[in-house]
Parts: sequence; structure tokens; C-alpha cells
Amino acid sequence: MPDTKLDLTANPGAFLLRALHLWDPHGAFGQLQNQAYGYLLPMGPFHWALSSAGIPLWIIQRLWWSLILCVAFVGVWRLVRALGIGAPWAQFAAALLYAVSPRMLSEVSITSIEVWPMAMAPWVLLPLVIPSPRSWLWRISRSALAFALIGGVNAVATGAALVLPTLWFFTRLRDRRTVLAGVAWLGLVIAVSLWWFLPLLQLGRYSPPFLDWIENAGVTTGTASVFESFRGTSPWLGFLTGPTGPTWPAGWQFVTLPLLIFGTTIVASAGLVGLALRSTPHRRFLTIAAAVGLLLLTLGHSGAAGSPFAGPLQVLLDGPLAGLRNTHKFELVLRLPLMLAAAQTLTAGGERLSAMRLPRSLAPALVTCLVVLVTAPAIVGGTARPEGYVAIPEHWYEAAAWLDRQKAQGTVLVVPAASFADFDWGSTKDDPLQALMRRPFAVRDGVPLGSAGSTRMMDEIERQLGQGMGGPRLQALLVRAGVRYVVARNDLRLDARGDPSIAGHQSLGVGWTTRH
Repeated sequence: MPDTKLDLTANPGAFLLRALHLWDPHGAFGQLQNQAYGYLLPMGPFHWALSSAGIPLWIIQRLWWSLILCVAFVGVWRLVRALGIGAPWAQFAAALLYAVSPRMLSEVSITSIEVWPMAMAPWVLLPLVIPSPRSWLWRISRSALAFALIGGVNAVATGAALVLPTLWFFTRLRDRRTVLAGVAWLGLVIAVSLWWFLPLLQLGRYSPPFLDWIENAGVTTGTASVFESFRGTSPWLGFLTGPTGPTWPAGWQFVTLPLLIFGTTIVASAGLVGLALRSTPHRRFLTIAAAVGLLLLTLGHSGAAGSPFAGPLQVLLDGPLAGLRNTHKFELVLRLPLMLAAAQTLTAGGERLSAMRLPRSLAPALVTCLVVLVTAPAIVGGTARPEGYVAIPEHWYEAAAWLDRQKAQGTVLVVPAASFADFDWGSTKDDPLQALMRRPFAVRDGVPLGSAGSTRMMDEIERQLGQGMGGPRLQALLVRAGVRYVVARNDLRLDARGDPSIAGHQSLGVGWTTRH
């Protein structure tokens, strides 16, 4: 299945070697890799180690997805036990509801690295709240270690995992010792983040603002209403669909199917009731955390019952705060306290049923039905796009090998342009040559990481190819750009292609000396 980066399944070793350098001369006529260094821990080594052991790629991918869900479940289960919220069966249910929350199931098989911070967030908070007598050094060092294991593929999603621990310290500022512990924790967190934070500063300074070319705050916050945020369905990509179906199949189900809307509303309501119960342990912290999470998710929403500050905030999100534009990455700040509080609601509900002389097993049975309901997209196998493939076809390996054998220096230009590499045999999202070939290559896709000049140049090349305008002028342009070979992708899906392939082939056949 296409997940995050093709290189992780096709050639993880070469990808990790390239990730050691911010500058990548391999793609887009030279580019700053977009947070590729973040894959150095843990996703990249995980795929590389298992791939080197000869484990089939599809099994590696499923193991990674399973790891994410298990880490999320065990983390919340241990956290809710440490906080002493709810009965044992309710603690188990709350942890399970967090692990199979809409955001998790919507994206775990689409861009799994973006929900990895959500899975690790409980582990960052856990050492700070364990009631057993531990030194502050023990607590902050283990919290920082858990944060380091999140990696830095997505800086905002990673940073979101720090909000809850920060609020935990703020709600416990009783003495000088706690303040010093909080400062020490922050310093240690910064120290373990330098390996990806310093390259991020360089990336922000020199990288073209490619996100400004493909999204804006009006779109990214347009679906983040209070209702959707409480349910966990605020990401705008969950509402997006195209000719081949929804962008996030499970996300689409969560916002369109009445039963799933009902189920996720019940789960969110259980969390809200738990926040209102005076018997809920650490109620002050959980309530403040949920309020902060809700504000982070909805403050930029300008729809019905939207934020009064939405207009000015959207201007900031399209300007100096562009990195925070996708506010749904703060989902964990709201989801975690809600699910922790839900454990108390489930416990209170079970006690109420017992007082009514109903079977003790009734409450767990009802909660089990609720879990099955909200997990339905995963149970029926509806979390991934129907774009999987058995293997990259042999002709791509042959093309990559042939191009690598050529002694002539120069870039390989892949045509026609397409937003993503969606083929009639499946979708890799990234072009196969990116992972299979050693020599430089360029392709015009939906996420232009190269300079604005190189992007405009590729657009002009595509225009001329699409209009059948091949010949000496186009050849001269390609030579000046350092292009030595042109690869025509004849197996792109019809809906994914840019310019008509016939016109492109006619262009390549005008005045060209060699064709393969």
C-alpha cells in the first residue's frame, strides 16, 4: 500500500543515506529534502532492519501499522492506570478507544508517520505522572527519551506531544523544586530534539514555501468545527474525495456514515461527562488540557459557530504561522484527556447499572459493542485506499538499471506530469525511479520541493510536450537544464495524467536521436 514514502519499502537503505544530508542533488534538479532526516528514527530503521532480514514488504508495512496501534493502546492503558482513573475494565476500554480513534484509523494506513506522535504522546506524559516514588531526574529523562523516539518527520505533530506534559507542570507549580524540574525537562527535551530541529531551521530558511502553493488556512481549518473536533474528525483530508474515491477512505466513512457519526459522538460525550464528574481524578488538569486542545483545533475555524478570531488567525496561518496551518495535528491534545476522562464515565455507568440490579457484565458488553462500531472501518478493511500493488513491475527495475548503466552524465526527466504516481497497476505516490535509480531525476508532481524556477521550467516543458511542440528548441532547453534522458510513463492511470500521452509521444519523436 502507498504509505508515507515509497523508499521505505522499495529501498530504505539508500533513502536513509540520503536523509543524512539536507541537500539532495538527486531530485528536482536539486532540492532541500522535506524533513527526510526525521525518518532516521524510528520509522526508517524499522523498515530497513526488517527488509534486510528478508521479511516481505507487505508484512513489514502491517507490522509497522500494528506497532503504532499497540504503542498507542499500551501507552494510554498505563497512563490511565497511573492516574488512577476508572475501574480496570474501563481503563482497558478507554485505551482501546484512543488507539482506534477516528484520526488513528483514518491515517494509519495512509500517512502512518503523522499518527506516530499521537501514539507516543501518552509515553511522554507517563513518567511525569507515575505515583510511585521516583526522582525528578528519572521522570524527566524517561519523558525526554520517549519524546526523542517520536522522531522529527513532522515538526508540528511532534511538538504537539509536548503540550500535555507542559500543562501537567503548570497545574502543579507548588514549589521551587517543581519549577526547576519543569525547566530541566524542557532543556532535556530541546537537547534530544537538536538532531532534527537544527536542520529544520535551515529548511525553513532556504526551502521554497511549497505548502503555500498547495493549501491555505481557509481549507485546512474549514472542517475543524467544535462538533467535528470533539469527534476526532476535524482533518480536512477526511472530507476530500476525487474521481477514484476518498483521499482518506476511513476518514470519509467517519464523516458520512450515520452509524459511525453516532458512535463517535457517544465516545466523545463519554469524555465530556467524565470531565464534568467531580469524582474524576486529576479533573482540573484534564479539563484544562481538553480546553486547550479544543482551542488549538477550532480557533481558526470560520464556519457556522466558528471562532470570532478566525479571520485574523487565518491571515497568520497563511503567513508567519504557516507551519501550524494544519491545526488537526493538535488532535492528541484533546483526544487524550477526553479518553482518560471517559474511563471514569464508563466506571460510573457500570456502577449505576449494578445499583439497578442489572448484570455486572452489561456495561462492559455495551462498551464492547461501541468499540466494534467505531472500529468498523478497520474491521471491514476500509482504512487503506484501493490502490495497493503486489510489486513494482519489472519494467521499472529494468529502466532504472539501464539508466544507471549509462556513462553519460545528466538528469532523467520523467513525463508526463502527475500530482502523484498513480498507475494502472497500483499507486506508489512517489515515482518508482526515486527509489530504484541512483542517478538524478526530476518529475513535476503535486508537491514541488525544488525551487520555484525549476518548477516553472518543468511546467513549461510539460506545456510544450502536451502541445506536440518537441524539436530543437525543447531539446536545447533540456540540454541547458542538464537533462540527458526523458522517461515517458505509459502506465499512469488516465485520471492521473497531465497532458495527453499521444501529444507527448509525438513531441518526443520530433528530432530526437535516440528513443528507448
